[in-house]
Amino acid sequence: MEWVIPAVLVVLLGWGTLIRARLKRLHTAAVEAWPPLAAALQRRHALVTPLVKTLEPLPRKSQRPLQNLVKARKAALVADLSPQAAGAAEHALETAIIEALIHGEAFPDQVDTARLAQFADAFEQAAERISAAAEAFNEAAFAYNSACVGSPVTLVAKLSNYWPLEYFGLDLTERGPTTQNERGQAAEPGAPMA
Repeated sequence: MEWVIPAVLVVLLGWGTLIRARLKRLHTAAVEAWPPLAAALQRRHALVTPLVKTLEPLPRKSQRPLQNLVKARKAALVADLSPQAAGAAEHALETAIIEALIHGEAFPDQVDTARLAQFADAFEQAAERISAAAEAFNEAAFAYNSACVGSPVTLVAKLSNYWPLEYFGLDLTERGPTTQNERGQAAEPGAPMA
């Protein structure tokens, strides 16, 4: 009977080590899913400046969408945004881009419409890359967050300093349609932001 308590402790220690290793693997996968998303966002940001230059010939009274675009880009470039806030800022930027493109098309005499069409295509491709990268990031975060749930697992997670990760553009309680897997982005305070 003297061996029962040490045996139980060894089993519990082994179980805790396995749980911690799994959490570490899932956390690392979520953290590594961030750089492709950050790169896709940066590529879209790089397209904004040439678009602004293309729209500069607009009449002064009609430059409101252009000003909104510049403000939205500046807000999206803040490096210390949480993933949830970054997602919201990127959504605002995407809306401003669409409004600027539509507004520019209303002035075919002042703006090169062929160039605007090229920008529209480039932004559409960028949006597709961002969507795919965001989905991959959010899926990795969801897998990690799901693994942290459960009484004994939560205890191991907290003791190992593993906390729930944020999703890109969503709060921790939101989930996208299950057909798109769970959409979310993981990042905790101090987690990588491009």
